[in-house]
Amino acid sequence: TIIGILAAIAIPAWGSYTQRARLAAGVAVLKETKLRLEQFYAGNRSYAAGTGCAVADFHDPEGQFNVSCATAAAGQQFTLTATGVNSSAGFVYTINDAGIEATAAVPAGWYSGALPVNRFIVRKE
Repeated sequence: TIIGILAAIAIPAWGSYTQRARLAAGVAVLKETKLRLEQFYAGNRSYAAGTGCAVADFHDPEGQFNVSCATAAAGQQFTLTATGVNSSAGFVYTINDAGIEATAAVPAGWYSGALPVNRFIVRKE
């Protein structure tokens, strides 16, 4: 009985912990890519290279997010978007050249009310 009670507590806590780790990895990819775009801009005065973003090789080591980049204003602005896949489906995060971090979408039950601007939601609230 004691083992059953402990398992009933530990298994959901472990699932929540691993989900937060996957979300943190997706956010880290966005921030790292933003940094690389800023470094490119410092030397080239543009976030664009050719017809797209200067940094093309986005990499999520966990395989939980597809990251895309869009430039605007003749390469003077960008928006990075991380869209969750697999067990992170339903999560969408963005960050732009002004440093505005936003959570565009979360699965049902993760957040009540309007999604905040200037912050990534990585845990249930």
